[in-house]
Amino acid sequence: MSRRAWVAVAIVVAWLAGMAMLVRRQFFRGEAERMAQAGLLIAPGAEYYTVTKDTARVGYASSTLDTSTTGIHLTEFLLTESAESAGVRRLAARSLVNLTRAMRLVNFQFEIGESYQPYKVFGRVERDSTLVVIVTAGSARPDTTQVPLHAPLMLPTTMPLLMVLEQRPKVGRRHVFTVYDPLSGTVDVDTVRVRAESLFVVTDSAALDAASGRWSAAHQDTVRAWRLETSGGSGLASGWVDEKGRLVQAAPLGRFLLRRTAYEIAFQNWSLDTKEHPRTILPPPGAVAAARP
Repeated sequence: MSRRAWVAVAIVVAWLAGMAMLVRRQFFRGEAERMAQAGLLIAPGAEYYTVTKDTARVGYASSTLDTSTTGIHLTEFLLTESAESAGVRRLAARSLVNLTRAMRLVNFQFEIGESYQPYKVFGRVERDSTLVVIVTAGSARPDTTQVPLHAPLMLPTTMPLLMVLEQRPKVGRRHVFTVYDPLSGTVDVDTVRVRAESLFVVTDSAALDAASGRWSAAHQDTVRAWRLETSGGSGLASGWVDEKGRLVQAAPLGRFLLRRTAYEIAFQNWSLDTKEHPRTILPPPGAVAAARP
């Protein structure tokens, strides 16, 4: 082969290599890059939810997403009260997740308690390679474990943000995450799929009804949402989310139905109900026996 032919082959090979690198960069970005791009689209805000069970209202929930120059902060709260023969069983859960601006997990706190045995989990990521978890159950001494990490770690509440913000949702799309579930205390590989797309009518402002003393819808808006379903160790991320990755409707663990609404309807009406109909809150299991001499 002549020298000119070799030069031509070298030019073609270099061109193909350049095109391959461009395609890889555009369509096969690394996990870290996708997370960083999604983090740029985070929009601060607060959402509120009514909580129902078998059509009866049993509580309220809230989710607040905030940003700073150094990180992203997600705080969530849930309160439910279910009637039992001797009174009311109360469940309260709270979680706080801190991420970097590139959506890498820094630390998190999760606690559930009141009428149930207090259960607290604190976790932090060290050197992007180890998850340190401290679990405190009831009055027992805290238990510390270290879990090696081989991929960026997500929590059930942060998966929808990355799933939606990294790329506009499309029915049939799926993504695989490495997830820590604070309820089970395990790290699993979860596959999240976009199963459906629909429109929801959501109340975004409320007005006080002078006659009833209750808050009612003053304005409603149409919100497009996608149903995410999780298969794997954690089913907590399943539900309908909007284009910002924020929950519109979900049924955590299949026990309750959360639906987005205005703050006054979610919280103020619930507060009014509890004042008008006082509830006898049951003590934690074993509390009565523990109090005996």
